[in-house]
Amino acid sequence: MDKRQQRTQRKIDTIKQTALDLFSTYGVDKVNMDEIAEKANVSKVTIYKYFGSKEALYSEVIQLFVEQSFAATEDILNSDIDFLEKFKLVLQIKQTPIQIASMERLFEVWEENGQTGELSQTIQSRTRAIMYKFYEEGIEQGHINTEMPFETLYLYSEVFRHGMRAMLSADERIFDDQDLLNQL
Repeated sequence: MDKRQQRTQRKIDTIKQTALDLFSTYGVDKVNMDEIAEKANVSKVTIYKYFGSKEALYSEVIQLFVEQSFAATEDILNSDIDFLEKFKLVLQIKQTPIQIASMERLFEVWEENGQTGELSQTIQSRTRAIMYKFYEEGIEQGHINTEMPFETLYLYSEVFRHGMRAMLSADERIFDDQDLLNQL
């Protein structure tokens, strides 16, 4: 990659990260392309040059968000700390209610434009792989019953994730109660 291509890639990455930061802070519906351009120090024309449309930018931002989320989780899982500590750390990856609402709205916009296909399958596949690795480590360290099938644990984790998301949207104080978190 030559210097010009590197500058172009940095500019694209800056636009995506800026959009993600703004969406996470203010919500998808409250951020417009002019604000993204201003904060990224580019023109609106530049954004359209690289992304073509607002929906295409949304798609790129979703991919960035998903990749960053997976990377944070995988960093924890690949660390040398105890299984239960890993579990606590994964639970404590905090997102504010506005971040959750913003990302959910961004996913809605993305789905409305029929852009779910391949990325949705990638998300599902990668989530299952991470969960399976976590499951294997939990069995290996004696924290998960060996008689519990992976599918049962996966279903439980999905129910748990949706429940935690609903609780976080309603009231973030659960993460401030260390004893309650340890009991979970």
